[in-house]
Amino acid sequence: MHEELRIWAQALRACRSGNWDLAEVNLHDLQRLAPGCMLCPMYADRVRNARSTPMTADWEPVTVFDEK
Repeated sequence: MHEELRIWAQALRACRSGNWDLAEVNLHDLQRLAPGCMLCPMYADRVRNARSTPMTADWEPVTVFDEK
């Protein structure tokens, strides 16, 4: 469990800083350690979407929910 938390922390830092390569590596490693984790695919989708959207100078790591 300690290793999973360490990798999650790294993945979140990478996502928040826009380091998509590192985020993908960490999410892949985490998926291997915890194959039943439901958050890994969700964050992997976010990383894929973020890669397709150019980052601007005012980019912020904020999630906007558009449905309940």
